[in-house]
Amino acid sequence: MEQPKDTCSSSSSSSCAGKQEEQGQASAIDDESVPATITGNRTDEEDKKTKLRGKKKKKIKFKAALDLSNFYWGKIYENLERDPKENFREDTPGKREAKEHPSFWDTGDTEEDDAGGGSDSDMAEEEEAPPVSWFDESNRRHEDDEDMFDIIVGESLDIIHRPSEPVSLVRQEHRRKELQELLNNRPDKYKRCQIKLEGPHLAICKVLEEADIHEEIEIHGRGKCGRTFNEDEVVVEILHGGPLGNDSDKDGDNNKMYGLVAGVLRSKFKETEFTVMACTSNSKEVHLMNPICNSVPKISVWRHRSRELEKKNYIDVYKRADDGQLLFDKYFEIVPEKRRCYIFLVVYLLWRPEFTYPQGAVVQVLDCGENLQGGLDVLKTHFKVPRYYGKKTLAHVLKITGSPDIRTPTEEEDIRHMTVFTIDNANSRVLDDALSVWKTKREGRDILLVGVHITDVTSVVKKGSAVDKEAEKRATSYFASEKSGCHMMPEPLSQNMLSLLPNCDRFAISVFFKVDKKGKMLQKPYVSRKFIRSCRNFSYKEVQAIIDDSASFECSQTLRSSIRTLDILAQHFRKERLGNSRFEVSFEDAISIYDEDKNQDIDARNLVEEFMIKTNQFIASYLVDSFRHCVPLRCQADPPEDKLKLWLNREGHVKDFLVKLQSRPIIDGYVCDIANQFESNNDRDRTDISVQKTIWDEIQGAADSQDFKKVRYLMCCDLLHPLQCLAIEHWMNIMKTGAYRCSSEGKKNTSHFSLNLFPYTHFTSPLRRYTDLITHRLVHAVLDEKEAPYTQAEVSKICAEMTEKYQRKKEFDRSYRITRKCKKLAKTPCTFSAIVDNVNTWQVTLCIPSLRGASYGRLELPLNLLDCSRKPQLRTLPSGKKKILCFWNKRFYRYEEPTRGHAVQPFEHAEEEFTGQERTMVGRGETSYVPEEQADGPSGRETSHAEGTESPGILIDSNIHTMYVPSAEFAQFLEAVFERSEENDSGRSCTEGEERLVSSGDSLNIPSAIFLRTGKQSLVPSGQDELASHCSEFSYSFCPGQVVRVQTHAAPDRGVPAPYVQLFHICDNFDLCLTHMDDPVVTFAEYVTVPVKGRNIRCIDEYQNAWLPVLEMESATSSVGGEETVVIDDAEVTIIKKRLGRKTVYLGTISLDPKFCDNRQIAIGGKSVDWLEEMKLGESNFSNLNYAALDYLCIRHKLQDKDLTDSTSSIWVGHAIVKKVKLKKPRGRYVDIDPDAGTVIVTFELRPNSRRPPNMLIGEPFGATLEIIPKSQADRRTEQMIVALDAQGCYLAKSIALSRYDLLNTREWSHRLALCMQSPTDLTDEERSLSSMTIINNENQTKAIRRALEYPFSLIQGPPGTGKTSIGVKLVFLFVKINKQMWREGEDPERKQVLFCGPSNKSVDLVARSLLKKLGKDLCPDILRVYGKSVEQVDFPVPIKIGVSNKRRKILKSDPELREVTLHHVIRQDGKPHASEIRVYDEKFRRYFDPNVTLRENITLEDVKAYDKLIADAEKEELGKRDVILCTCVVAGRVSLTKGTTIHQVIIDESGMCTEPQTMIPIIATKAEQVVLIGDHQQLRPIVKCTAAADLGLDQSLFERYRANIAFLNVQYRMHPQISKFPKNQFYLGKLETGPPNAEEADWYIPPGQELSIWPVTTNPKVFCHVEGEEETLTVTTQEGNEQSKSNRKEADKLVEAFLYLVQVEQIPVKDINLMTQYNAQRSLIKRKLEEKLTEDPHLAKQLEDLTVQTVVASQGSEWDYVIFSTVRSLPPYKLERNPTLGWCKYNLGFITDKNQINVGLTRARKGLIIIGNSNLLECDKVWKQLLAMYVKEQCFVNTRSFLSKRAQRPEVTAVCSP
Repeated sequence: MEQPKDTCSSSSSSSCAGKQEEQGQASAIDDESVPATITGNRTDEEDKKTKLRGKKKKKIKFKAALDLSNFYWGKIYENLERDPKENFREDTPGKREAKEHPSFWDTGDTEEDDAGGGSDSDMAEEEEAPPVSWFDESNRRHEDDEDMFDIIVGESLDIIHRPSEPVSLVRQEHRRKELQELLNNRPDKYKRCQIKLEGPHLAICKVLEEADIHEEIEIHGRGKCGRTFNEDEVVVEILHGGPLGNDSDKDGDNNKMYGLVAGVLRSKFKETEFTVMACTSNSKEVHLMNPICNSVPKISVWRHRSRELEKKNYIDVYKRADDGQLLFDKYFEIVPEKRRCYIFLVVYLLWRPEFTYPQGAVVQVLDCGENLQGGLDVLKTHFKVPRYYGKKTLAHVLKITGSPDIRTPTEEEDIRHMTVFTIDNANSRVLDDALSVWKTKREGRDILLVGVHITDVTSVVKKGSAVDKEAEKRATSYFASEKSGCHMMPEPLSQNMLSLLPNCDRFAISVFFKVDKKGKMLQKPYVSRKFIRSCRNFSYKEVQAIIDDSASFECSQTLRSSIRTLDILAQHFRKERLGNSRFEVSFEDAISIYDEDKNQDIDARNLVEEFMIKTNQFIASYLVDSFRHCVPLRCQADPPEDKLKLWLNREGHVKDFLVKLQSRPIIDGYVCDIANQFESNNDRDRTDISVQKTIWDEIQGAADSQDFKKVRYLMCCDLLHPLQCLAIEHWMNIMKTGAYRCSSEGKKNTSHFSLNLFPYTHFTSPLRRYTDLITHRLVHAVLDEKEAPYTQAEVSKICAEMTEKYQRKKEFDRSYRITRKCKKLAKTPCTFSAIVDNVNTWQVTLCIPSLRGASYGRLELPLNLLDCSRKPQLRTLPSGKKKILCFWNKRFYRYEEPTRGHAVQPFEHAEEEFTGQERTMVGRGETSYVPEEQADGPSGRETSHAEGTESPGILIDSNIHTMYVPSAEFAQFLEAVFERSEENDSGRSCTEGEERLVSSGDSLNIPSAIFLRTGKQSLVPSGQDELASHCSEFSYSFCPGQVVRVQTHAAPDRGVPAPYVQLFHICDNFDLCLTHMDDPVVTFAEYVTVPVKGRNIRCIDEYQNAWLPVLEMESATSSVGGEETVVIDDAEVTIIKKRLGRKTVYLGTISLDPKFCDNRQIAIGGKSVDWLEEMKLGESNFSNLNYAALDYLCIRHKLQDKDLTDSTSSIWVGHAIVKKVKLKKPRGRYVDIDPDAGTVIVTFELRPNSRRPPNMLIGEPFGATLEIIPKSQADRRTEQMIVALDAQGCYLAKSIALSRYDLLNTREWSHRLALCMQSPTDLTDEERSLSSMTIINNENQTKAIRRALEYPFSLIQGPPGTGKTSIGVKLVFLFVKINKQMWREGEDPERKQVLFCGPSNKSVDLVARSLLKKLGKDLCPDILRVYGKSVEQVDFPVPIKIGVSNKRRKILKSDPELREVTLHHVIRQDGKPHASEIRVYDEKFRRYFDPNVTLRENITLEDVKAYDKLIADAEKEELGKRDVILCTCVVAGRVSLTKGTTIHQVIIDESGMCTEPQTMIPIIATKAEQVVLIGDHQQLRPIVKCTAAADLGLDQSLFERYRANIAFLNVQYRMHPQISKFPKNQFYLGKLETGPPNAEEADWYIPPGQELSIWPVTTNPKVFCHVEGEEETLTVTTQEGNEQSKSNRKEADKLVEAFLYLVQVEQIPVKDINLMTQYNAQRSLIKRKLEEKLTEDPHLAKQLEDLTVQTVVASQGSEWDYVIFSTVRSLPPYKLERNPTLGWCKYNLGFITDKNQINVGLTRARKGLIIIGNSNLLECDKVWKQLLAMYVKEQCFVNTRSFLSKRAQRPEVTAVCSP
């Protein structure tokens, strides 16, 4: 007889996302009559048979739960009769009997039952495109014989590789025994630890011995870490600290221990051979990969083929051959811009002792690309998400589903006639739990019988079967979305055969609870096997609607009553378990990734959660009673007691306001409770609770509209309130992770801290978690009265494996959620209210509730990206919190038409001016008094603006987003919310439902809120006033708990999208963009991969195409963060979309009024309005370049979208390059009306990686904030000259560029050449008598000069002291003589000039002074020193023009000794044609800037323009008259200079310090016919800000490129032979000799008997003093130094001591001593200390102006008798590395590893050199190691204690040293 088919769904709708750890699936419930077999009152056998056969039986009537209406239980099915195959009726029970179990497994032929599906749009979408399950895909691949090989991260790759590790197992075991002996014999010296690798050179070792007083040991240095992997069990030898640390009080690390790894006891990583790791690419060294898992900091990958082909950014990718060998597959280019997108799968091969890092091979490259799927693939790979099922598993599943071996249920088990239902996500088909509730009246009491029914998976999946092994391997299900996932159980089982689908018969293990109406347990729960049929699957949304009595869908009254009954019981359970913490509300995410808001159905989810927790708790107790030592328990260890105490102290009064922890015991009997706040309610202890202003406004609005549900959400969501949010974050940070442990470990190790339960297990999700299967089998064993199916060892092993896998699954879920959110952020960035968590000197850490779980690495405000104008000031508040004040100095304007507005001062606020603080009371009720002393209270508020000695400028209000509520009032209000919530929870049985929420009780009393203003709320920029200040200084403070507004974007990081802070909103109308500050090259340029260095360039086009992209990288890097940045608010922008070939570009224009630009001195593309008027067609030149930008733009526009709220509002940020600047003049009568009328049109192009503008902005003008980031004049001129090389460059310039070496040896005969050949190479005797140059050229100097005179291109290398400056002076003199003779003889139609250039003003000034001093007035040619306009502005400031900042003013100085020959001073000299007119302007401008002048003359823009024209005319007349022009290479490219001169010879001094393109500027601009490069590539190299550009060859000078063809000066005249010994051998291969032949004539000569007493060896004037100091680092660029500049106080103190000894004891003049260091921060510190010391001594105070404290770079080209050199860098001995890597040296030694700087530092002294530094650290560098060895050998090495200690008071020394 054919059996009727089961009405089970066959549609392959996907499963839902996995549930929370402690929350299982829920089932819907029925109000039902309870059979005797359930209640425990058994009937006789005849009654059972009668019931099953459908015979009539007297029914017992039950009233509904909580007085709900009574129904006949057969009526339950009335509303479920939707499926046409459903034939069951109340009056045909016999059909149940006919339903035999073969149809129980029929899962594929019926239609979808829509009883619980509703009409959700996502459901419909799912039906349109059902996904292919992994089971089907696995089956298809097996059938098609496709490759099932899958590379899994963390698992072994099946390959064959030899040689293997070179250490035998015997030797390993022997080493382990040796280590164990060390632990036993020297427990104080050696510790057993687990190592955690924090970075390449840092590890933290956790001591495993519980009794040890120290928990952690730090290890610094790769060598000290040894060949260890993360979490290895190691033996650590203690080097410093602890009981052995004798010097622990010498530094700040008193409480720390430091050590090194003595050996490895056990390595879990090595237990797997050829492990695959997911890695990211190292930005510095392409062959090094950084494993994400941190198993090892770096792994070196094979790239033999790429290296052979010299492919810098290429790696080799290998594949596994059929025989298991690794074979080369392909090259892969790592594009720098996409470096963050890549994940490389690297197989570990071996790690030899001689290698710093292990070796591996790349076997696969993953690219997350721009879409979510790419990032998801990366996540799946990284977290080992299983995909394909094995062949045995597939076969076993087919066998199970095809012919199942299923027993027939007993009559006692069969309760299919009872109403059971499920609750889950709307589309879920993985239904493993169901609920039921029945009610009866016995002995006069209402008894509720609640059933929790869990699908009986183990009845089908047997222990040890293929499916069981597959499930154990997977451990859990992974859900990559709400609609698809990778299931632990194959889909035919998890979604059909074993799922509790509606109208399908299933075996279940049921747990029954007998409770009364208040949720009180009437007897112990019990468990039994049942055979059930779910009548319906409810979604959470539907259940919530039933609870709220707002359900509009069809549902029986029985089901409604059941759900309400279960909800009320769940509320009782929650109250008993959680207390007031049950009122906690989940945070509503502003960028939710789910279709359903979980807060909208929170009661439904709580209902499920409570019954699942109740069931898990009971099963745990049930099993532990029977199997005490083999039950898997879910546990969570207690946090460390010290961390709990620290948390209590840190959070202060805030902890009592945490809804999450209400009624929760913490430690020592302390319970977090809002009532605690009522006990300390007095004025002295009064504190405030900060609230977000927007949140408080919503609370008031909700209270006004009687929307209590919203009030509860806003008050009971901890994450909405700043201080509570931080407290919760800190609480979660100290929590231990959950784990599975065997019950044999005892209660202490198996309790659950967060749930506060013991014992607790997982039982309710056997389709999703493997541990639940174990629990089910144990339950079966108890029911069958059999022994446990698992041993204690098996359970312990399974628990360890499941803990690791389940933790990995949770990390996957977290990463997946963040990835989904980042997908939305990448499309539409969002603005969030972020909470400052911590501040320090380098960053402000933020907490953004919507992005919880994201890496903190990019959710922060690094101070170096905030573009601060000076060093932030950190202070400690009375509360103990840190506060930091940041400063800015910005050019900020608001665009206005000339006819609009009036002149206003910067920062003038629309409201009244105020000082101090202003409080505004907001809210209802009486306002409370807030004492002034609370301004520095816990909230971080302050009354004083003064944070340091310097004025902070205008202080921006840091409380603009925050209000404050007195703690007591906030506590009362929160308690009232709790009480109202409890009333509403207890009143859910009322049919009025929502009406009761607003009608019962009195209205809530909203407390008063205080709005505390601490500064201005917006920046109002300068108006139209021409004389308004261009720069405005303002400040802003950060303090923990403060609310700031930031906009977050998303970009790839480690292969997956990651959020980062894009904008920081300082105030209402001013934002800071962090994107272009972070990586300006990616933002405004492109990374170049092909280096220029070493490239064979064949033509000028190739030369330009090679250099211009590299120069663009450098320009972008140096421009960002510059002081010339201009911000214009409300500028008009238009963007259009254009198709160019296959590429779509976005072009735009900006229209500005010329008067607006003129008044504010805004020059775009380097051109002012006047320049634009003079240019042809009004366009800037070089505007048609495709590869160069005139300037950079950051465009910001706040989107006005009805779908966007304040919490998610977005500012569109576009980054662009300026392509063209044009002045469009009106025509016709408009010119007569206003001659100055016109429009400056700026054409720009959005960068390809910039966010695409929204459609609403395309084609229509819109207002935007425009940040103009101008290129520096140096970068702009360099690029322009390279562009002009082809068109304007002469033959010589082109030949030099193309490396035509024949130029060096080719002379073209001419009359000039004849004169050059006849010219002497030195001054004649007569000329020498008229000058101070008495030294005659040596042989090499003569050769060098001769070559320079006769050849068109020559190079002269002059090591320190070899007289290259004198050579330059002589060449100038000789070239001028030749030029004059050529002109006199008529060979030249006009007199030719000599251009002398250098990389810096200092280098040029040095030669100019030498010309004047050495040649004297009689011989010195007519020279003219030309400075840049910035230097002229410092000497003669002009109103309206942009002033020079204090930082630049220090370096932009003209030399006072050269004023007679300085151009901008010469044109003011008596007798000059324009001098009188210029002086009139100078006096007018001086009076304007004089603060003592009360009546200032009105100065207009026209006055300034007239002055500029006058200066230009005067300079033009002067330039052509001089024989020699001296200027920097950049100034040499000035148009006014090249047009007014006729240059024939160009001499470039210190050319080794110039980049090649900068060296080409004067050569190209002047069209010179003779070029001489003087320099030394062994000294300072070019300074390049962009490290990537430097690596490509920008740090190689033109001089170094031609170094093979140089004239070498081999005799040095500066240094004492003992000082020059080391540089001579180290840098010049011993070729450098010391002169002159007669030592007594040398400047370095020290007569016998006049040696200083400071030297350890009297005749050897040098010493190295060892000082172990401590570094300090600048975190931002300030006047004291650049970002990351270092200082060392101990070294500074020793240097000052040595200086004072030289001056006071040895009587050395201050001017003869140079104090030198490589760091500006140290220079500033030394100068400050010395100025304090010198001012104390009246005699020395007179010499204060002679004090010289310089950096090494600034000292280039100069010399002193004595030099004291501080190396600054320092590390304690226990942090030093024995075999340092290149990266370690760069990080810990920095500049001092630069051999060029070392050379300069060691060669500045004539008579004595003192070096102060940490020799232990310096020895890590090869050069310093050799120097120290020589000093030790020569006995010139001293310790800080012995140096100067015995010489401090020796008056006799002074007598001996006196002449």
